[in-house]
Amino acid sequence: MQLVWPGALKPVNVTWHLEQQSRSGGASITGSEQIVSSGAGRWRASVDVVARRHERRGPNRPSHPNAEREESVLALRGFVAAMEGRVGEVVLPTFDGYRPRDDQGQMLSGCHQASLDGLFFFEHWGFGQDEFTHATLAANASLGATQITVNVLDGQGPRPGHYFGIGERLYIAQQTWQDDPDGVTFIRFAPRLRAAATSGTRVILDKPVCRMRLASDDTGELVMQMGRWGQTTIEFVEVW
Repeated sequence: MQLVWPGALKPVNVTWHLEQQSRSGGASITGSEQIVSSGAGRWRASVDVVARRHERRGPNRPSHPNAEREESVLALRGFVAAMEGRVGEVVLPTFDGYRPRDDQGQMLSGCHQASLDGLFFFEHWGFGQDEFTHATLAANASLGATQITVNVLDGQGPRPGHYFGIGERLYIAQQTWQDDPDGVTFIRFAPRLRAAATSGTRVILDKPVCRMRLASDDTGELVMQMGRWGQTTIEFVEVW
């Protein structure tokens, strides 16, 4: 079963980390050690969620003062239950506030609030999203590749440190450059490409996601205070 992140849950802290990036045979008798890339880097994410009342203004604000807190508590419980431990999968957004910019220097945005069954959604994580194609692959990319060429259709393209996606897979740009100011953009990235992709495939710059599962069956347990609000940390690992 594959889920999407409930928009009623607004993380307060999010950490992304590539684990298992290096490999070593250990130190030799002289103390020297050779460390090489494992080629098996895998995303791990830690998401801190506080189930509490959010200050929401406007005509759509719930009439009951605790309604938003109730939504977030139930959304968190329902999400963890639906994941069924490490069985389920979720398309997890990066929740990142730094994205490439358009030609006017404005940050690319996929922020389209929507509602579904009474749950409210924040920014670009949730349902009801339009898909904008800001970049496409300029050439075929093979499984395991660490470099691609991209046609940037709208904006300045990614810089080192920007996240981007291809399908439901997440990557981070290590180096970016152009041989010609009007030509394609080269991106060296990590981790290795999870699946081969053909020229013209959409490269997601505005709202990349990553296919994840719970790191353990007991992660996401909600500690309730006075039975009404609480907080938890949910640990995820990439599905690969």
